[in-house]
Amino acid sequence: MTAPLTVPFKNQLKLLAKFFSFAPVDYPNWPKVSETSKFMLFILLVILEMLIHGGWYGVVLGITASTHYVQQALIFSALINRPLMINMAVLTVAMGLFSCFSLWFVTVLPEKSKQWLYYQGLFVMVYLSYATIFSLCIGENTSVVGIMLLSGTGFGLLLLKWRYIVIAFVISIVVFVGFILSRGMLWMTSLPSFYPSVAARDHWFWGLSFSWLIIPKASLSLLTMAQVLRLLQLQRRKIYHLLEVDALTGIANRRSVYCYFNYLWQNRHHWSTVSVIYFDLDKFKQINDEYGHDAGDATLKTAAKTMARLLPKQMMCGRVGGEEFCIVLPNVGIEDAEHIAEQLRLAFAKQTVKFGMLDDEINFTASFGLVSMHQQGLSVSQSLNFEDFIDYMRNDIQTMPSLPAPIEPLLKFADVAMQDAKSRGRNCVVKGNCCILAAS
Repeated sequence: MTAPLTVPFKNQLKLLAKFFSFAPVDYPNWPKVSETSKFMLFILLVILEMLIHGGWYGVVLGITASTHYVQQALIFSALINRPLMINMAVLTVAMGLFSCFSLWFVTVLPEKSKQWLYYQGLFVMVYLSYATIFSLCIGENTSVVGIMLLSGTGFGLLLLKWRYIVIAFVISIVVFVGFILSRGMLWMTSLPSFYPSVAARDHWFWGLSFSWLIIPKASLSLLTMAQVLRLLQLQRRKIYHLLEVDALTGIANRRSVYCYFNYLWQNRHHWSTVSVIYFDLDKFKQINDEYGHDAGDATLKTAAKTMARLLPKQMMCGRVGGEEFCIVLPNVGIEDAEHIAEQLRLAFAKQTVKFGMLDDEINFTASFGLVSMHQQGLSVSQSLNFEDFIDYMRNDIQTMPSLPAPIEPLLKFADVAMQDAKSRGRNCVVKGNCCILAAS
């Protein structure tokens, strides 16, 4: 078993910088987000939080150090516990340095190794210890602590091992409840606090201080959450793309076509006629044997691009086999479908395929089978919505669906018609048997 690979520190930092980009061009080719990248993002958020806390300590301590020169500073100095704030400033610097070291160290450890997992747990516990001490000093029932608890827990669940975060969250709740009980029952009367009295905390200075700590933290949390959700949405789209689109041609795959037939049958009151064009590229094996598989792949891509150019965007067309394609036309009669098939046949015959380093050229044709199904006595008042089909395919169908029993003969007739076109010399359109259903 090979050892997990490490990613250079600079490359990880570039990925983190790209994470905060709002440029849409950065998203289509987003690289795979590793567990190390998620861990580093969490550490980066902790570093930014330390900068917010450190800036607050620096401003407050700087103001209150000028009591001999500024009269207002004397008032502020009576509102804070200056020695405790100095100690917390030192602790914040230590936490910031530890986080900066961790930002580099996690790229040295092999991802998901025991040492890597242990270090993630260690970092969570160290950050929890700092957050607990800070919460105790500023007041465990303040809005600042609420923002820290919610953002830390939320980002931890998104970016780190959820077990560590759940354990840390439970510990935090127990500690906060213990502090509240200790204050209420006077079990511990000498708990450290930034302000010497509750009355001092009501001063506008503390309201401004809370704003300093809350607004940047909340803004950063919202920005990061928005970017995380955007990334998750992008990954979800990629998964759907792999599931629904043929990798070679870029059009719908067999699963999507079969899902569409199921969707039509589920919504059969919204169509009176459905036509199916089933076609196969002529002498495709000969193209592969004579020119190579690169030429065959180029031919398939060219056929798919031609269909995408000639057919409406929300019309279902997909690759259902090696060189076999299917087009589904709800509420389109057999004559109109024949006209579409003839347009495609002529376009294929005129199309030139270029492949290889020398741009060699070949031509190809296709044989078309055409069938339709008609529901008797049904008048359609509402058309089908392709967006509804997308929702149906993604939410209601989890695996490879089978064809509905009434639809299955339709595809068999289309395949027979296509084989008949080949027996007639290829490069033609043949209409097959039509099905008639009683409207249910």
